Amino acid sequence: MKTNKAELYSSKLIDELLDSIDPEEADRIEKRMLLAARIDDAMKSKGLNKSQFAELMGKKNSVITKWLSGTHNFTADTLFDISRVLDVNLIILELDNTCQTKVFKAEITISVDTTNMDKTQLPTPANPLVNLYNLQIDAHIKNNNSNKYC
Repeated sequence: MKTNKAELYSSKLIDELLDSIDPEEADRIEKRMLLAARIDDAMKSKGLNKSQFAELMGKKNSVITKWLSGTHNFTADTLFDISRVLDVNLIILELDNTCQTKVFKAEITISVDTTNMDKTQLPTPANPLVNLYNLQIDAHIKNNNSNKYC
């Protein structure tokens, strides 16, 4: 029966070291590892090896190796540059839900059968056409995740 080397080896010292890491540091380590994995995945999806990626970034191969190790503490500017080169979103900036006003741009196409309508009447709240427009706009916002409009 073949066994995994990691299962065979155990060390009290390693266990003590892992137990001594505080939860905040463990969370940072996990996120750095996930970030490195995302960069590596994006490189692979673009068909880039480390050397090609290093050239596109204007960096040495050793820098890319450090980035992919999962231990590098990136600056925001470096992450923005990597995102641009690999065309991948590495930082998701969430909107503040405490906005006072909601501003959005929507393109809505409305088809209305106006055969039996008085076309000389301007849209007013009493005109059913206005209510139709408002219903279409409300439906658009609901169907397009209104949380992103702020």
